[in-house]
Amino acid sequence: LLGMSNVLSSILNSHHKIFAATLSPIMYNLGIIMGALVFEPLVGIVWGLGLGVAFGAFMHFAIQLWPVARLGFKFSWDLDFKFEGVKDVIRLATPRMIGLAIAQADMFVDVILGSFLPVGSIALLNYANRLQTMPVGIFGMAIATACFPVFVQKSVKKDWQGFNQVLFKNLKYVLFFTIPTTVAMVLMRVEIIRILFGQSGKLSWFETRSVAFALSLYAISIFAQSTVYILSRAFYAVQDTKTPVVASLISVGLNSLLSFILVITVQHFSMLALSYSIASLVNMTLLFVMLHHKLGGFKINSFLQSLLAILSSSLVMGLAIWAMRYGLQNFLDLSRVRDLAIEISICSLVGVGIYFVSMSALGKNEMGNFLNSFKKGKKC
Repeated sequence: LLGMSNVLSSILNSHHKIFAATLSPIMYNLGIIMGALVFEPLVGIVWGLGLGVAFGAFMHFAIQLWPVARLGFKFSWDLDFKFEGVKDVIRLATPRMIGLAIAQADMFVDVILGSFLPVGSIALLNYANRLQTMPVGIFGMAIATACFPVFVQKSVKKDWQGFNQVLFKNLKYVLFFTIPTTVAMVLMRVEIIRILFGQSGKLSWFETRSVAFALSLYAISIFAQSTVYILSRAFYAVQDTKTPVVASLISVGLNSLLSFILVITVQHFSMLALSYSIASLVNMTLLFVMLHHKLGGFKINSFLQSLLAILSSSLVMGLAIWAMRYGLQNFLDLSRVRDLAIEISICSLVGVGIYFVSMSALGKNEMGNFLNSFKKGKKC
């Protein structure tokens, strides 16, 4: 189902109809969350999460059917391997398929290492992993999906200056969203886990704190995981699908090595999250350096200025959230779900407001630019 849905996404992207294609990974993640919150209490963790994934995949597919149908697309059972472009697709897709196989092997290694840990460790790790993939899907995958057709357009025209502008504009968008998300997620990690899993009795207090710690270790690489999607699409646009596979192979090897060392020495499932984050940072760095070399260099002064503003504003936001958390604890009973929700909501709203004000004070209007890019006639 996801395979067919990705074909629909490609069709929509090629026609610059990005809304449904951008929304589809969000619907997929919402389906997974629904599995954890709605289905799991009814049918258990295995069937619950399985149904959540299936429902998310269905929503990923269904939301794109109508936009694709409006373009005149119809499904056909004809297979014509002599059709123009099929050989190119196979040639370019093969390295990508190898890369996906490597990623699956990486997950398998984590499961094997998890078997040496206390029973239930992998299930606890999955709680944290599912939560951290949500911002990656919403920001990284969605923005990468939206900008890919423009990458291709610039590449075909050999407009490398325009290509670089699109690249760094979208990298700024990704960092603008993911860095403050990381800060908020790390600061409110325990509250997030408690309100989603702890209050229903699924997790003990010790397990809640352990999952929260793993979530914070995953969260530090959310920006890197999201950036990898942008950088990979840049390589795909210049018909280079091999370089991302090489970078992925190196990072997966590093992840496996670090996972083995840390799990054996520390004996805690959160070390799998730490090794994954380190490997993601390495993957991002490798892709950036390789793309810099391939395109003959970058001019990054403006990008660095925006990055500094994002980091500074995220720090101010983090201090505000930290102060609000400790202030609200004197007025709220955090053993109750309602009060937990109030704390998270107030801290999030205040934090977001301060972040935007800080960015504006520094002369950066990334949010306005991002929203303008979705106006009719605008492209990524």
